[in-house]
Amino acid sequence: MAMSAALARALVLACLTAFCAAAASGPYLDDPSRLQEIERSGLTFSEVVAGPAGAGLDNEALYRTPAYRSIVDSLAADLAALATTDPQLGASIKKPHRLFDAGWLRPPAARFELVNRMDRDAV
Repeated sequence: MAMSAALARALVLACLTAFCAAAASGPYLDDPSRLQEIERSGLTFSEVVAGPAGAGLDNEALYRTPAYRSIVDSLAADLAALATTDPQLGASIKKPHRLFDAGWLRPPAARFELVNRMDRDAV
């Protein structure tokens, strides 16, 4: 039985929230060494979505898994539908209303990591 895309997204978000709540000692965790330790223990986005076989997968390989493909395709469809509502909305820097580019969710050069925000100093 196929899981609906909305249910799949909700399940992933619930799992990530639960794992992060268990891993963090406060409202957020920003210690790079602790984030790397958490990833090594199996809390990576790809492992949450695709199970242990997802460990270390880049986004192109992760897209070949049914769960992640469902999330990406659903999000891409939502973004495409949203783009039809506003001619100034788009993923281009030339558009005054910026839209997330779902293409970033599939390239082999990209993967998900627990990291500090880029606008904060790294240790």
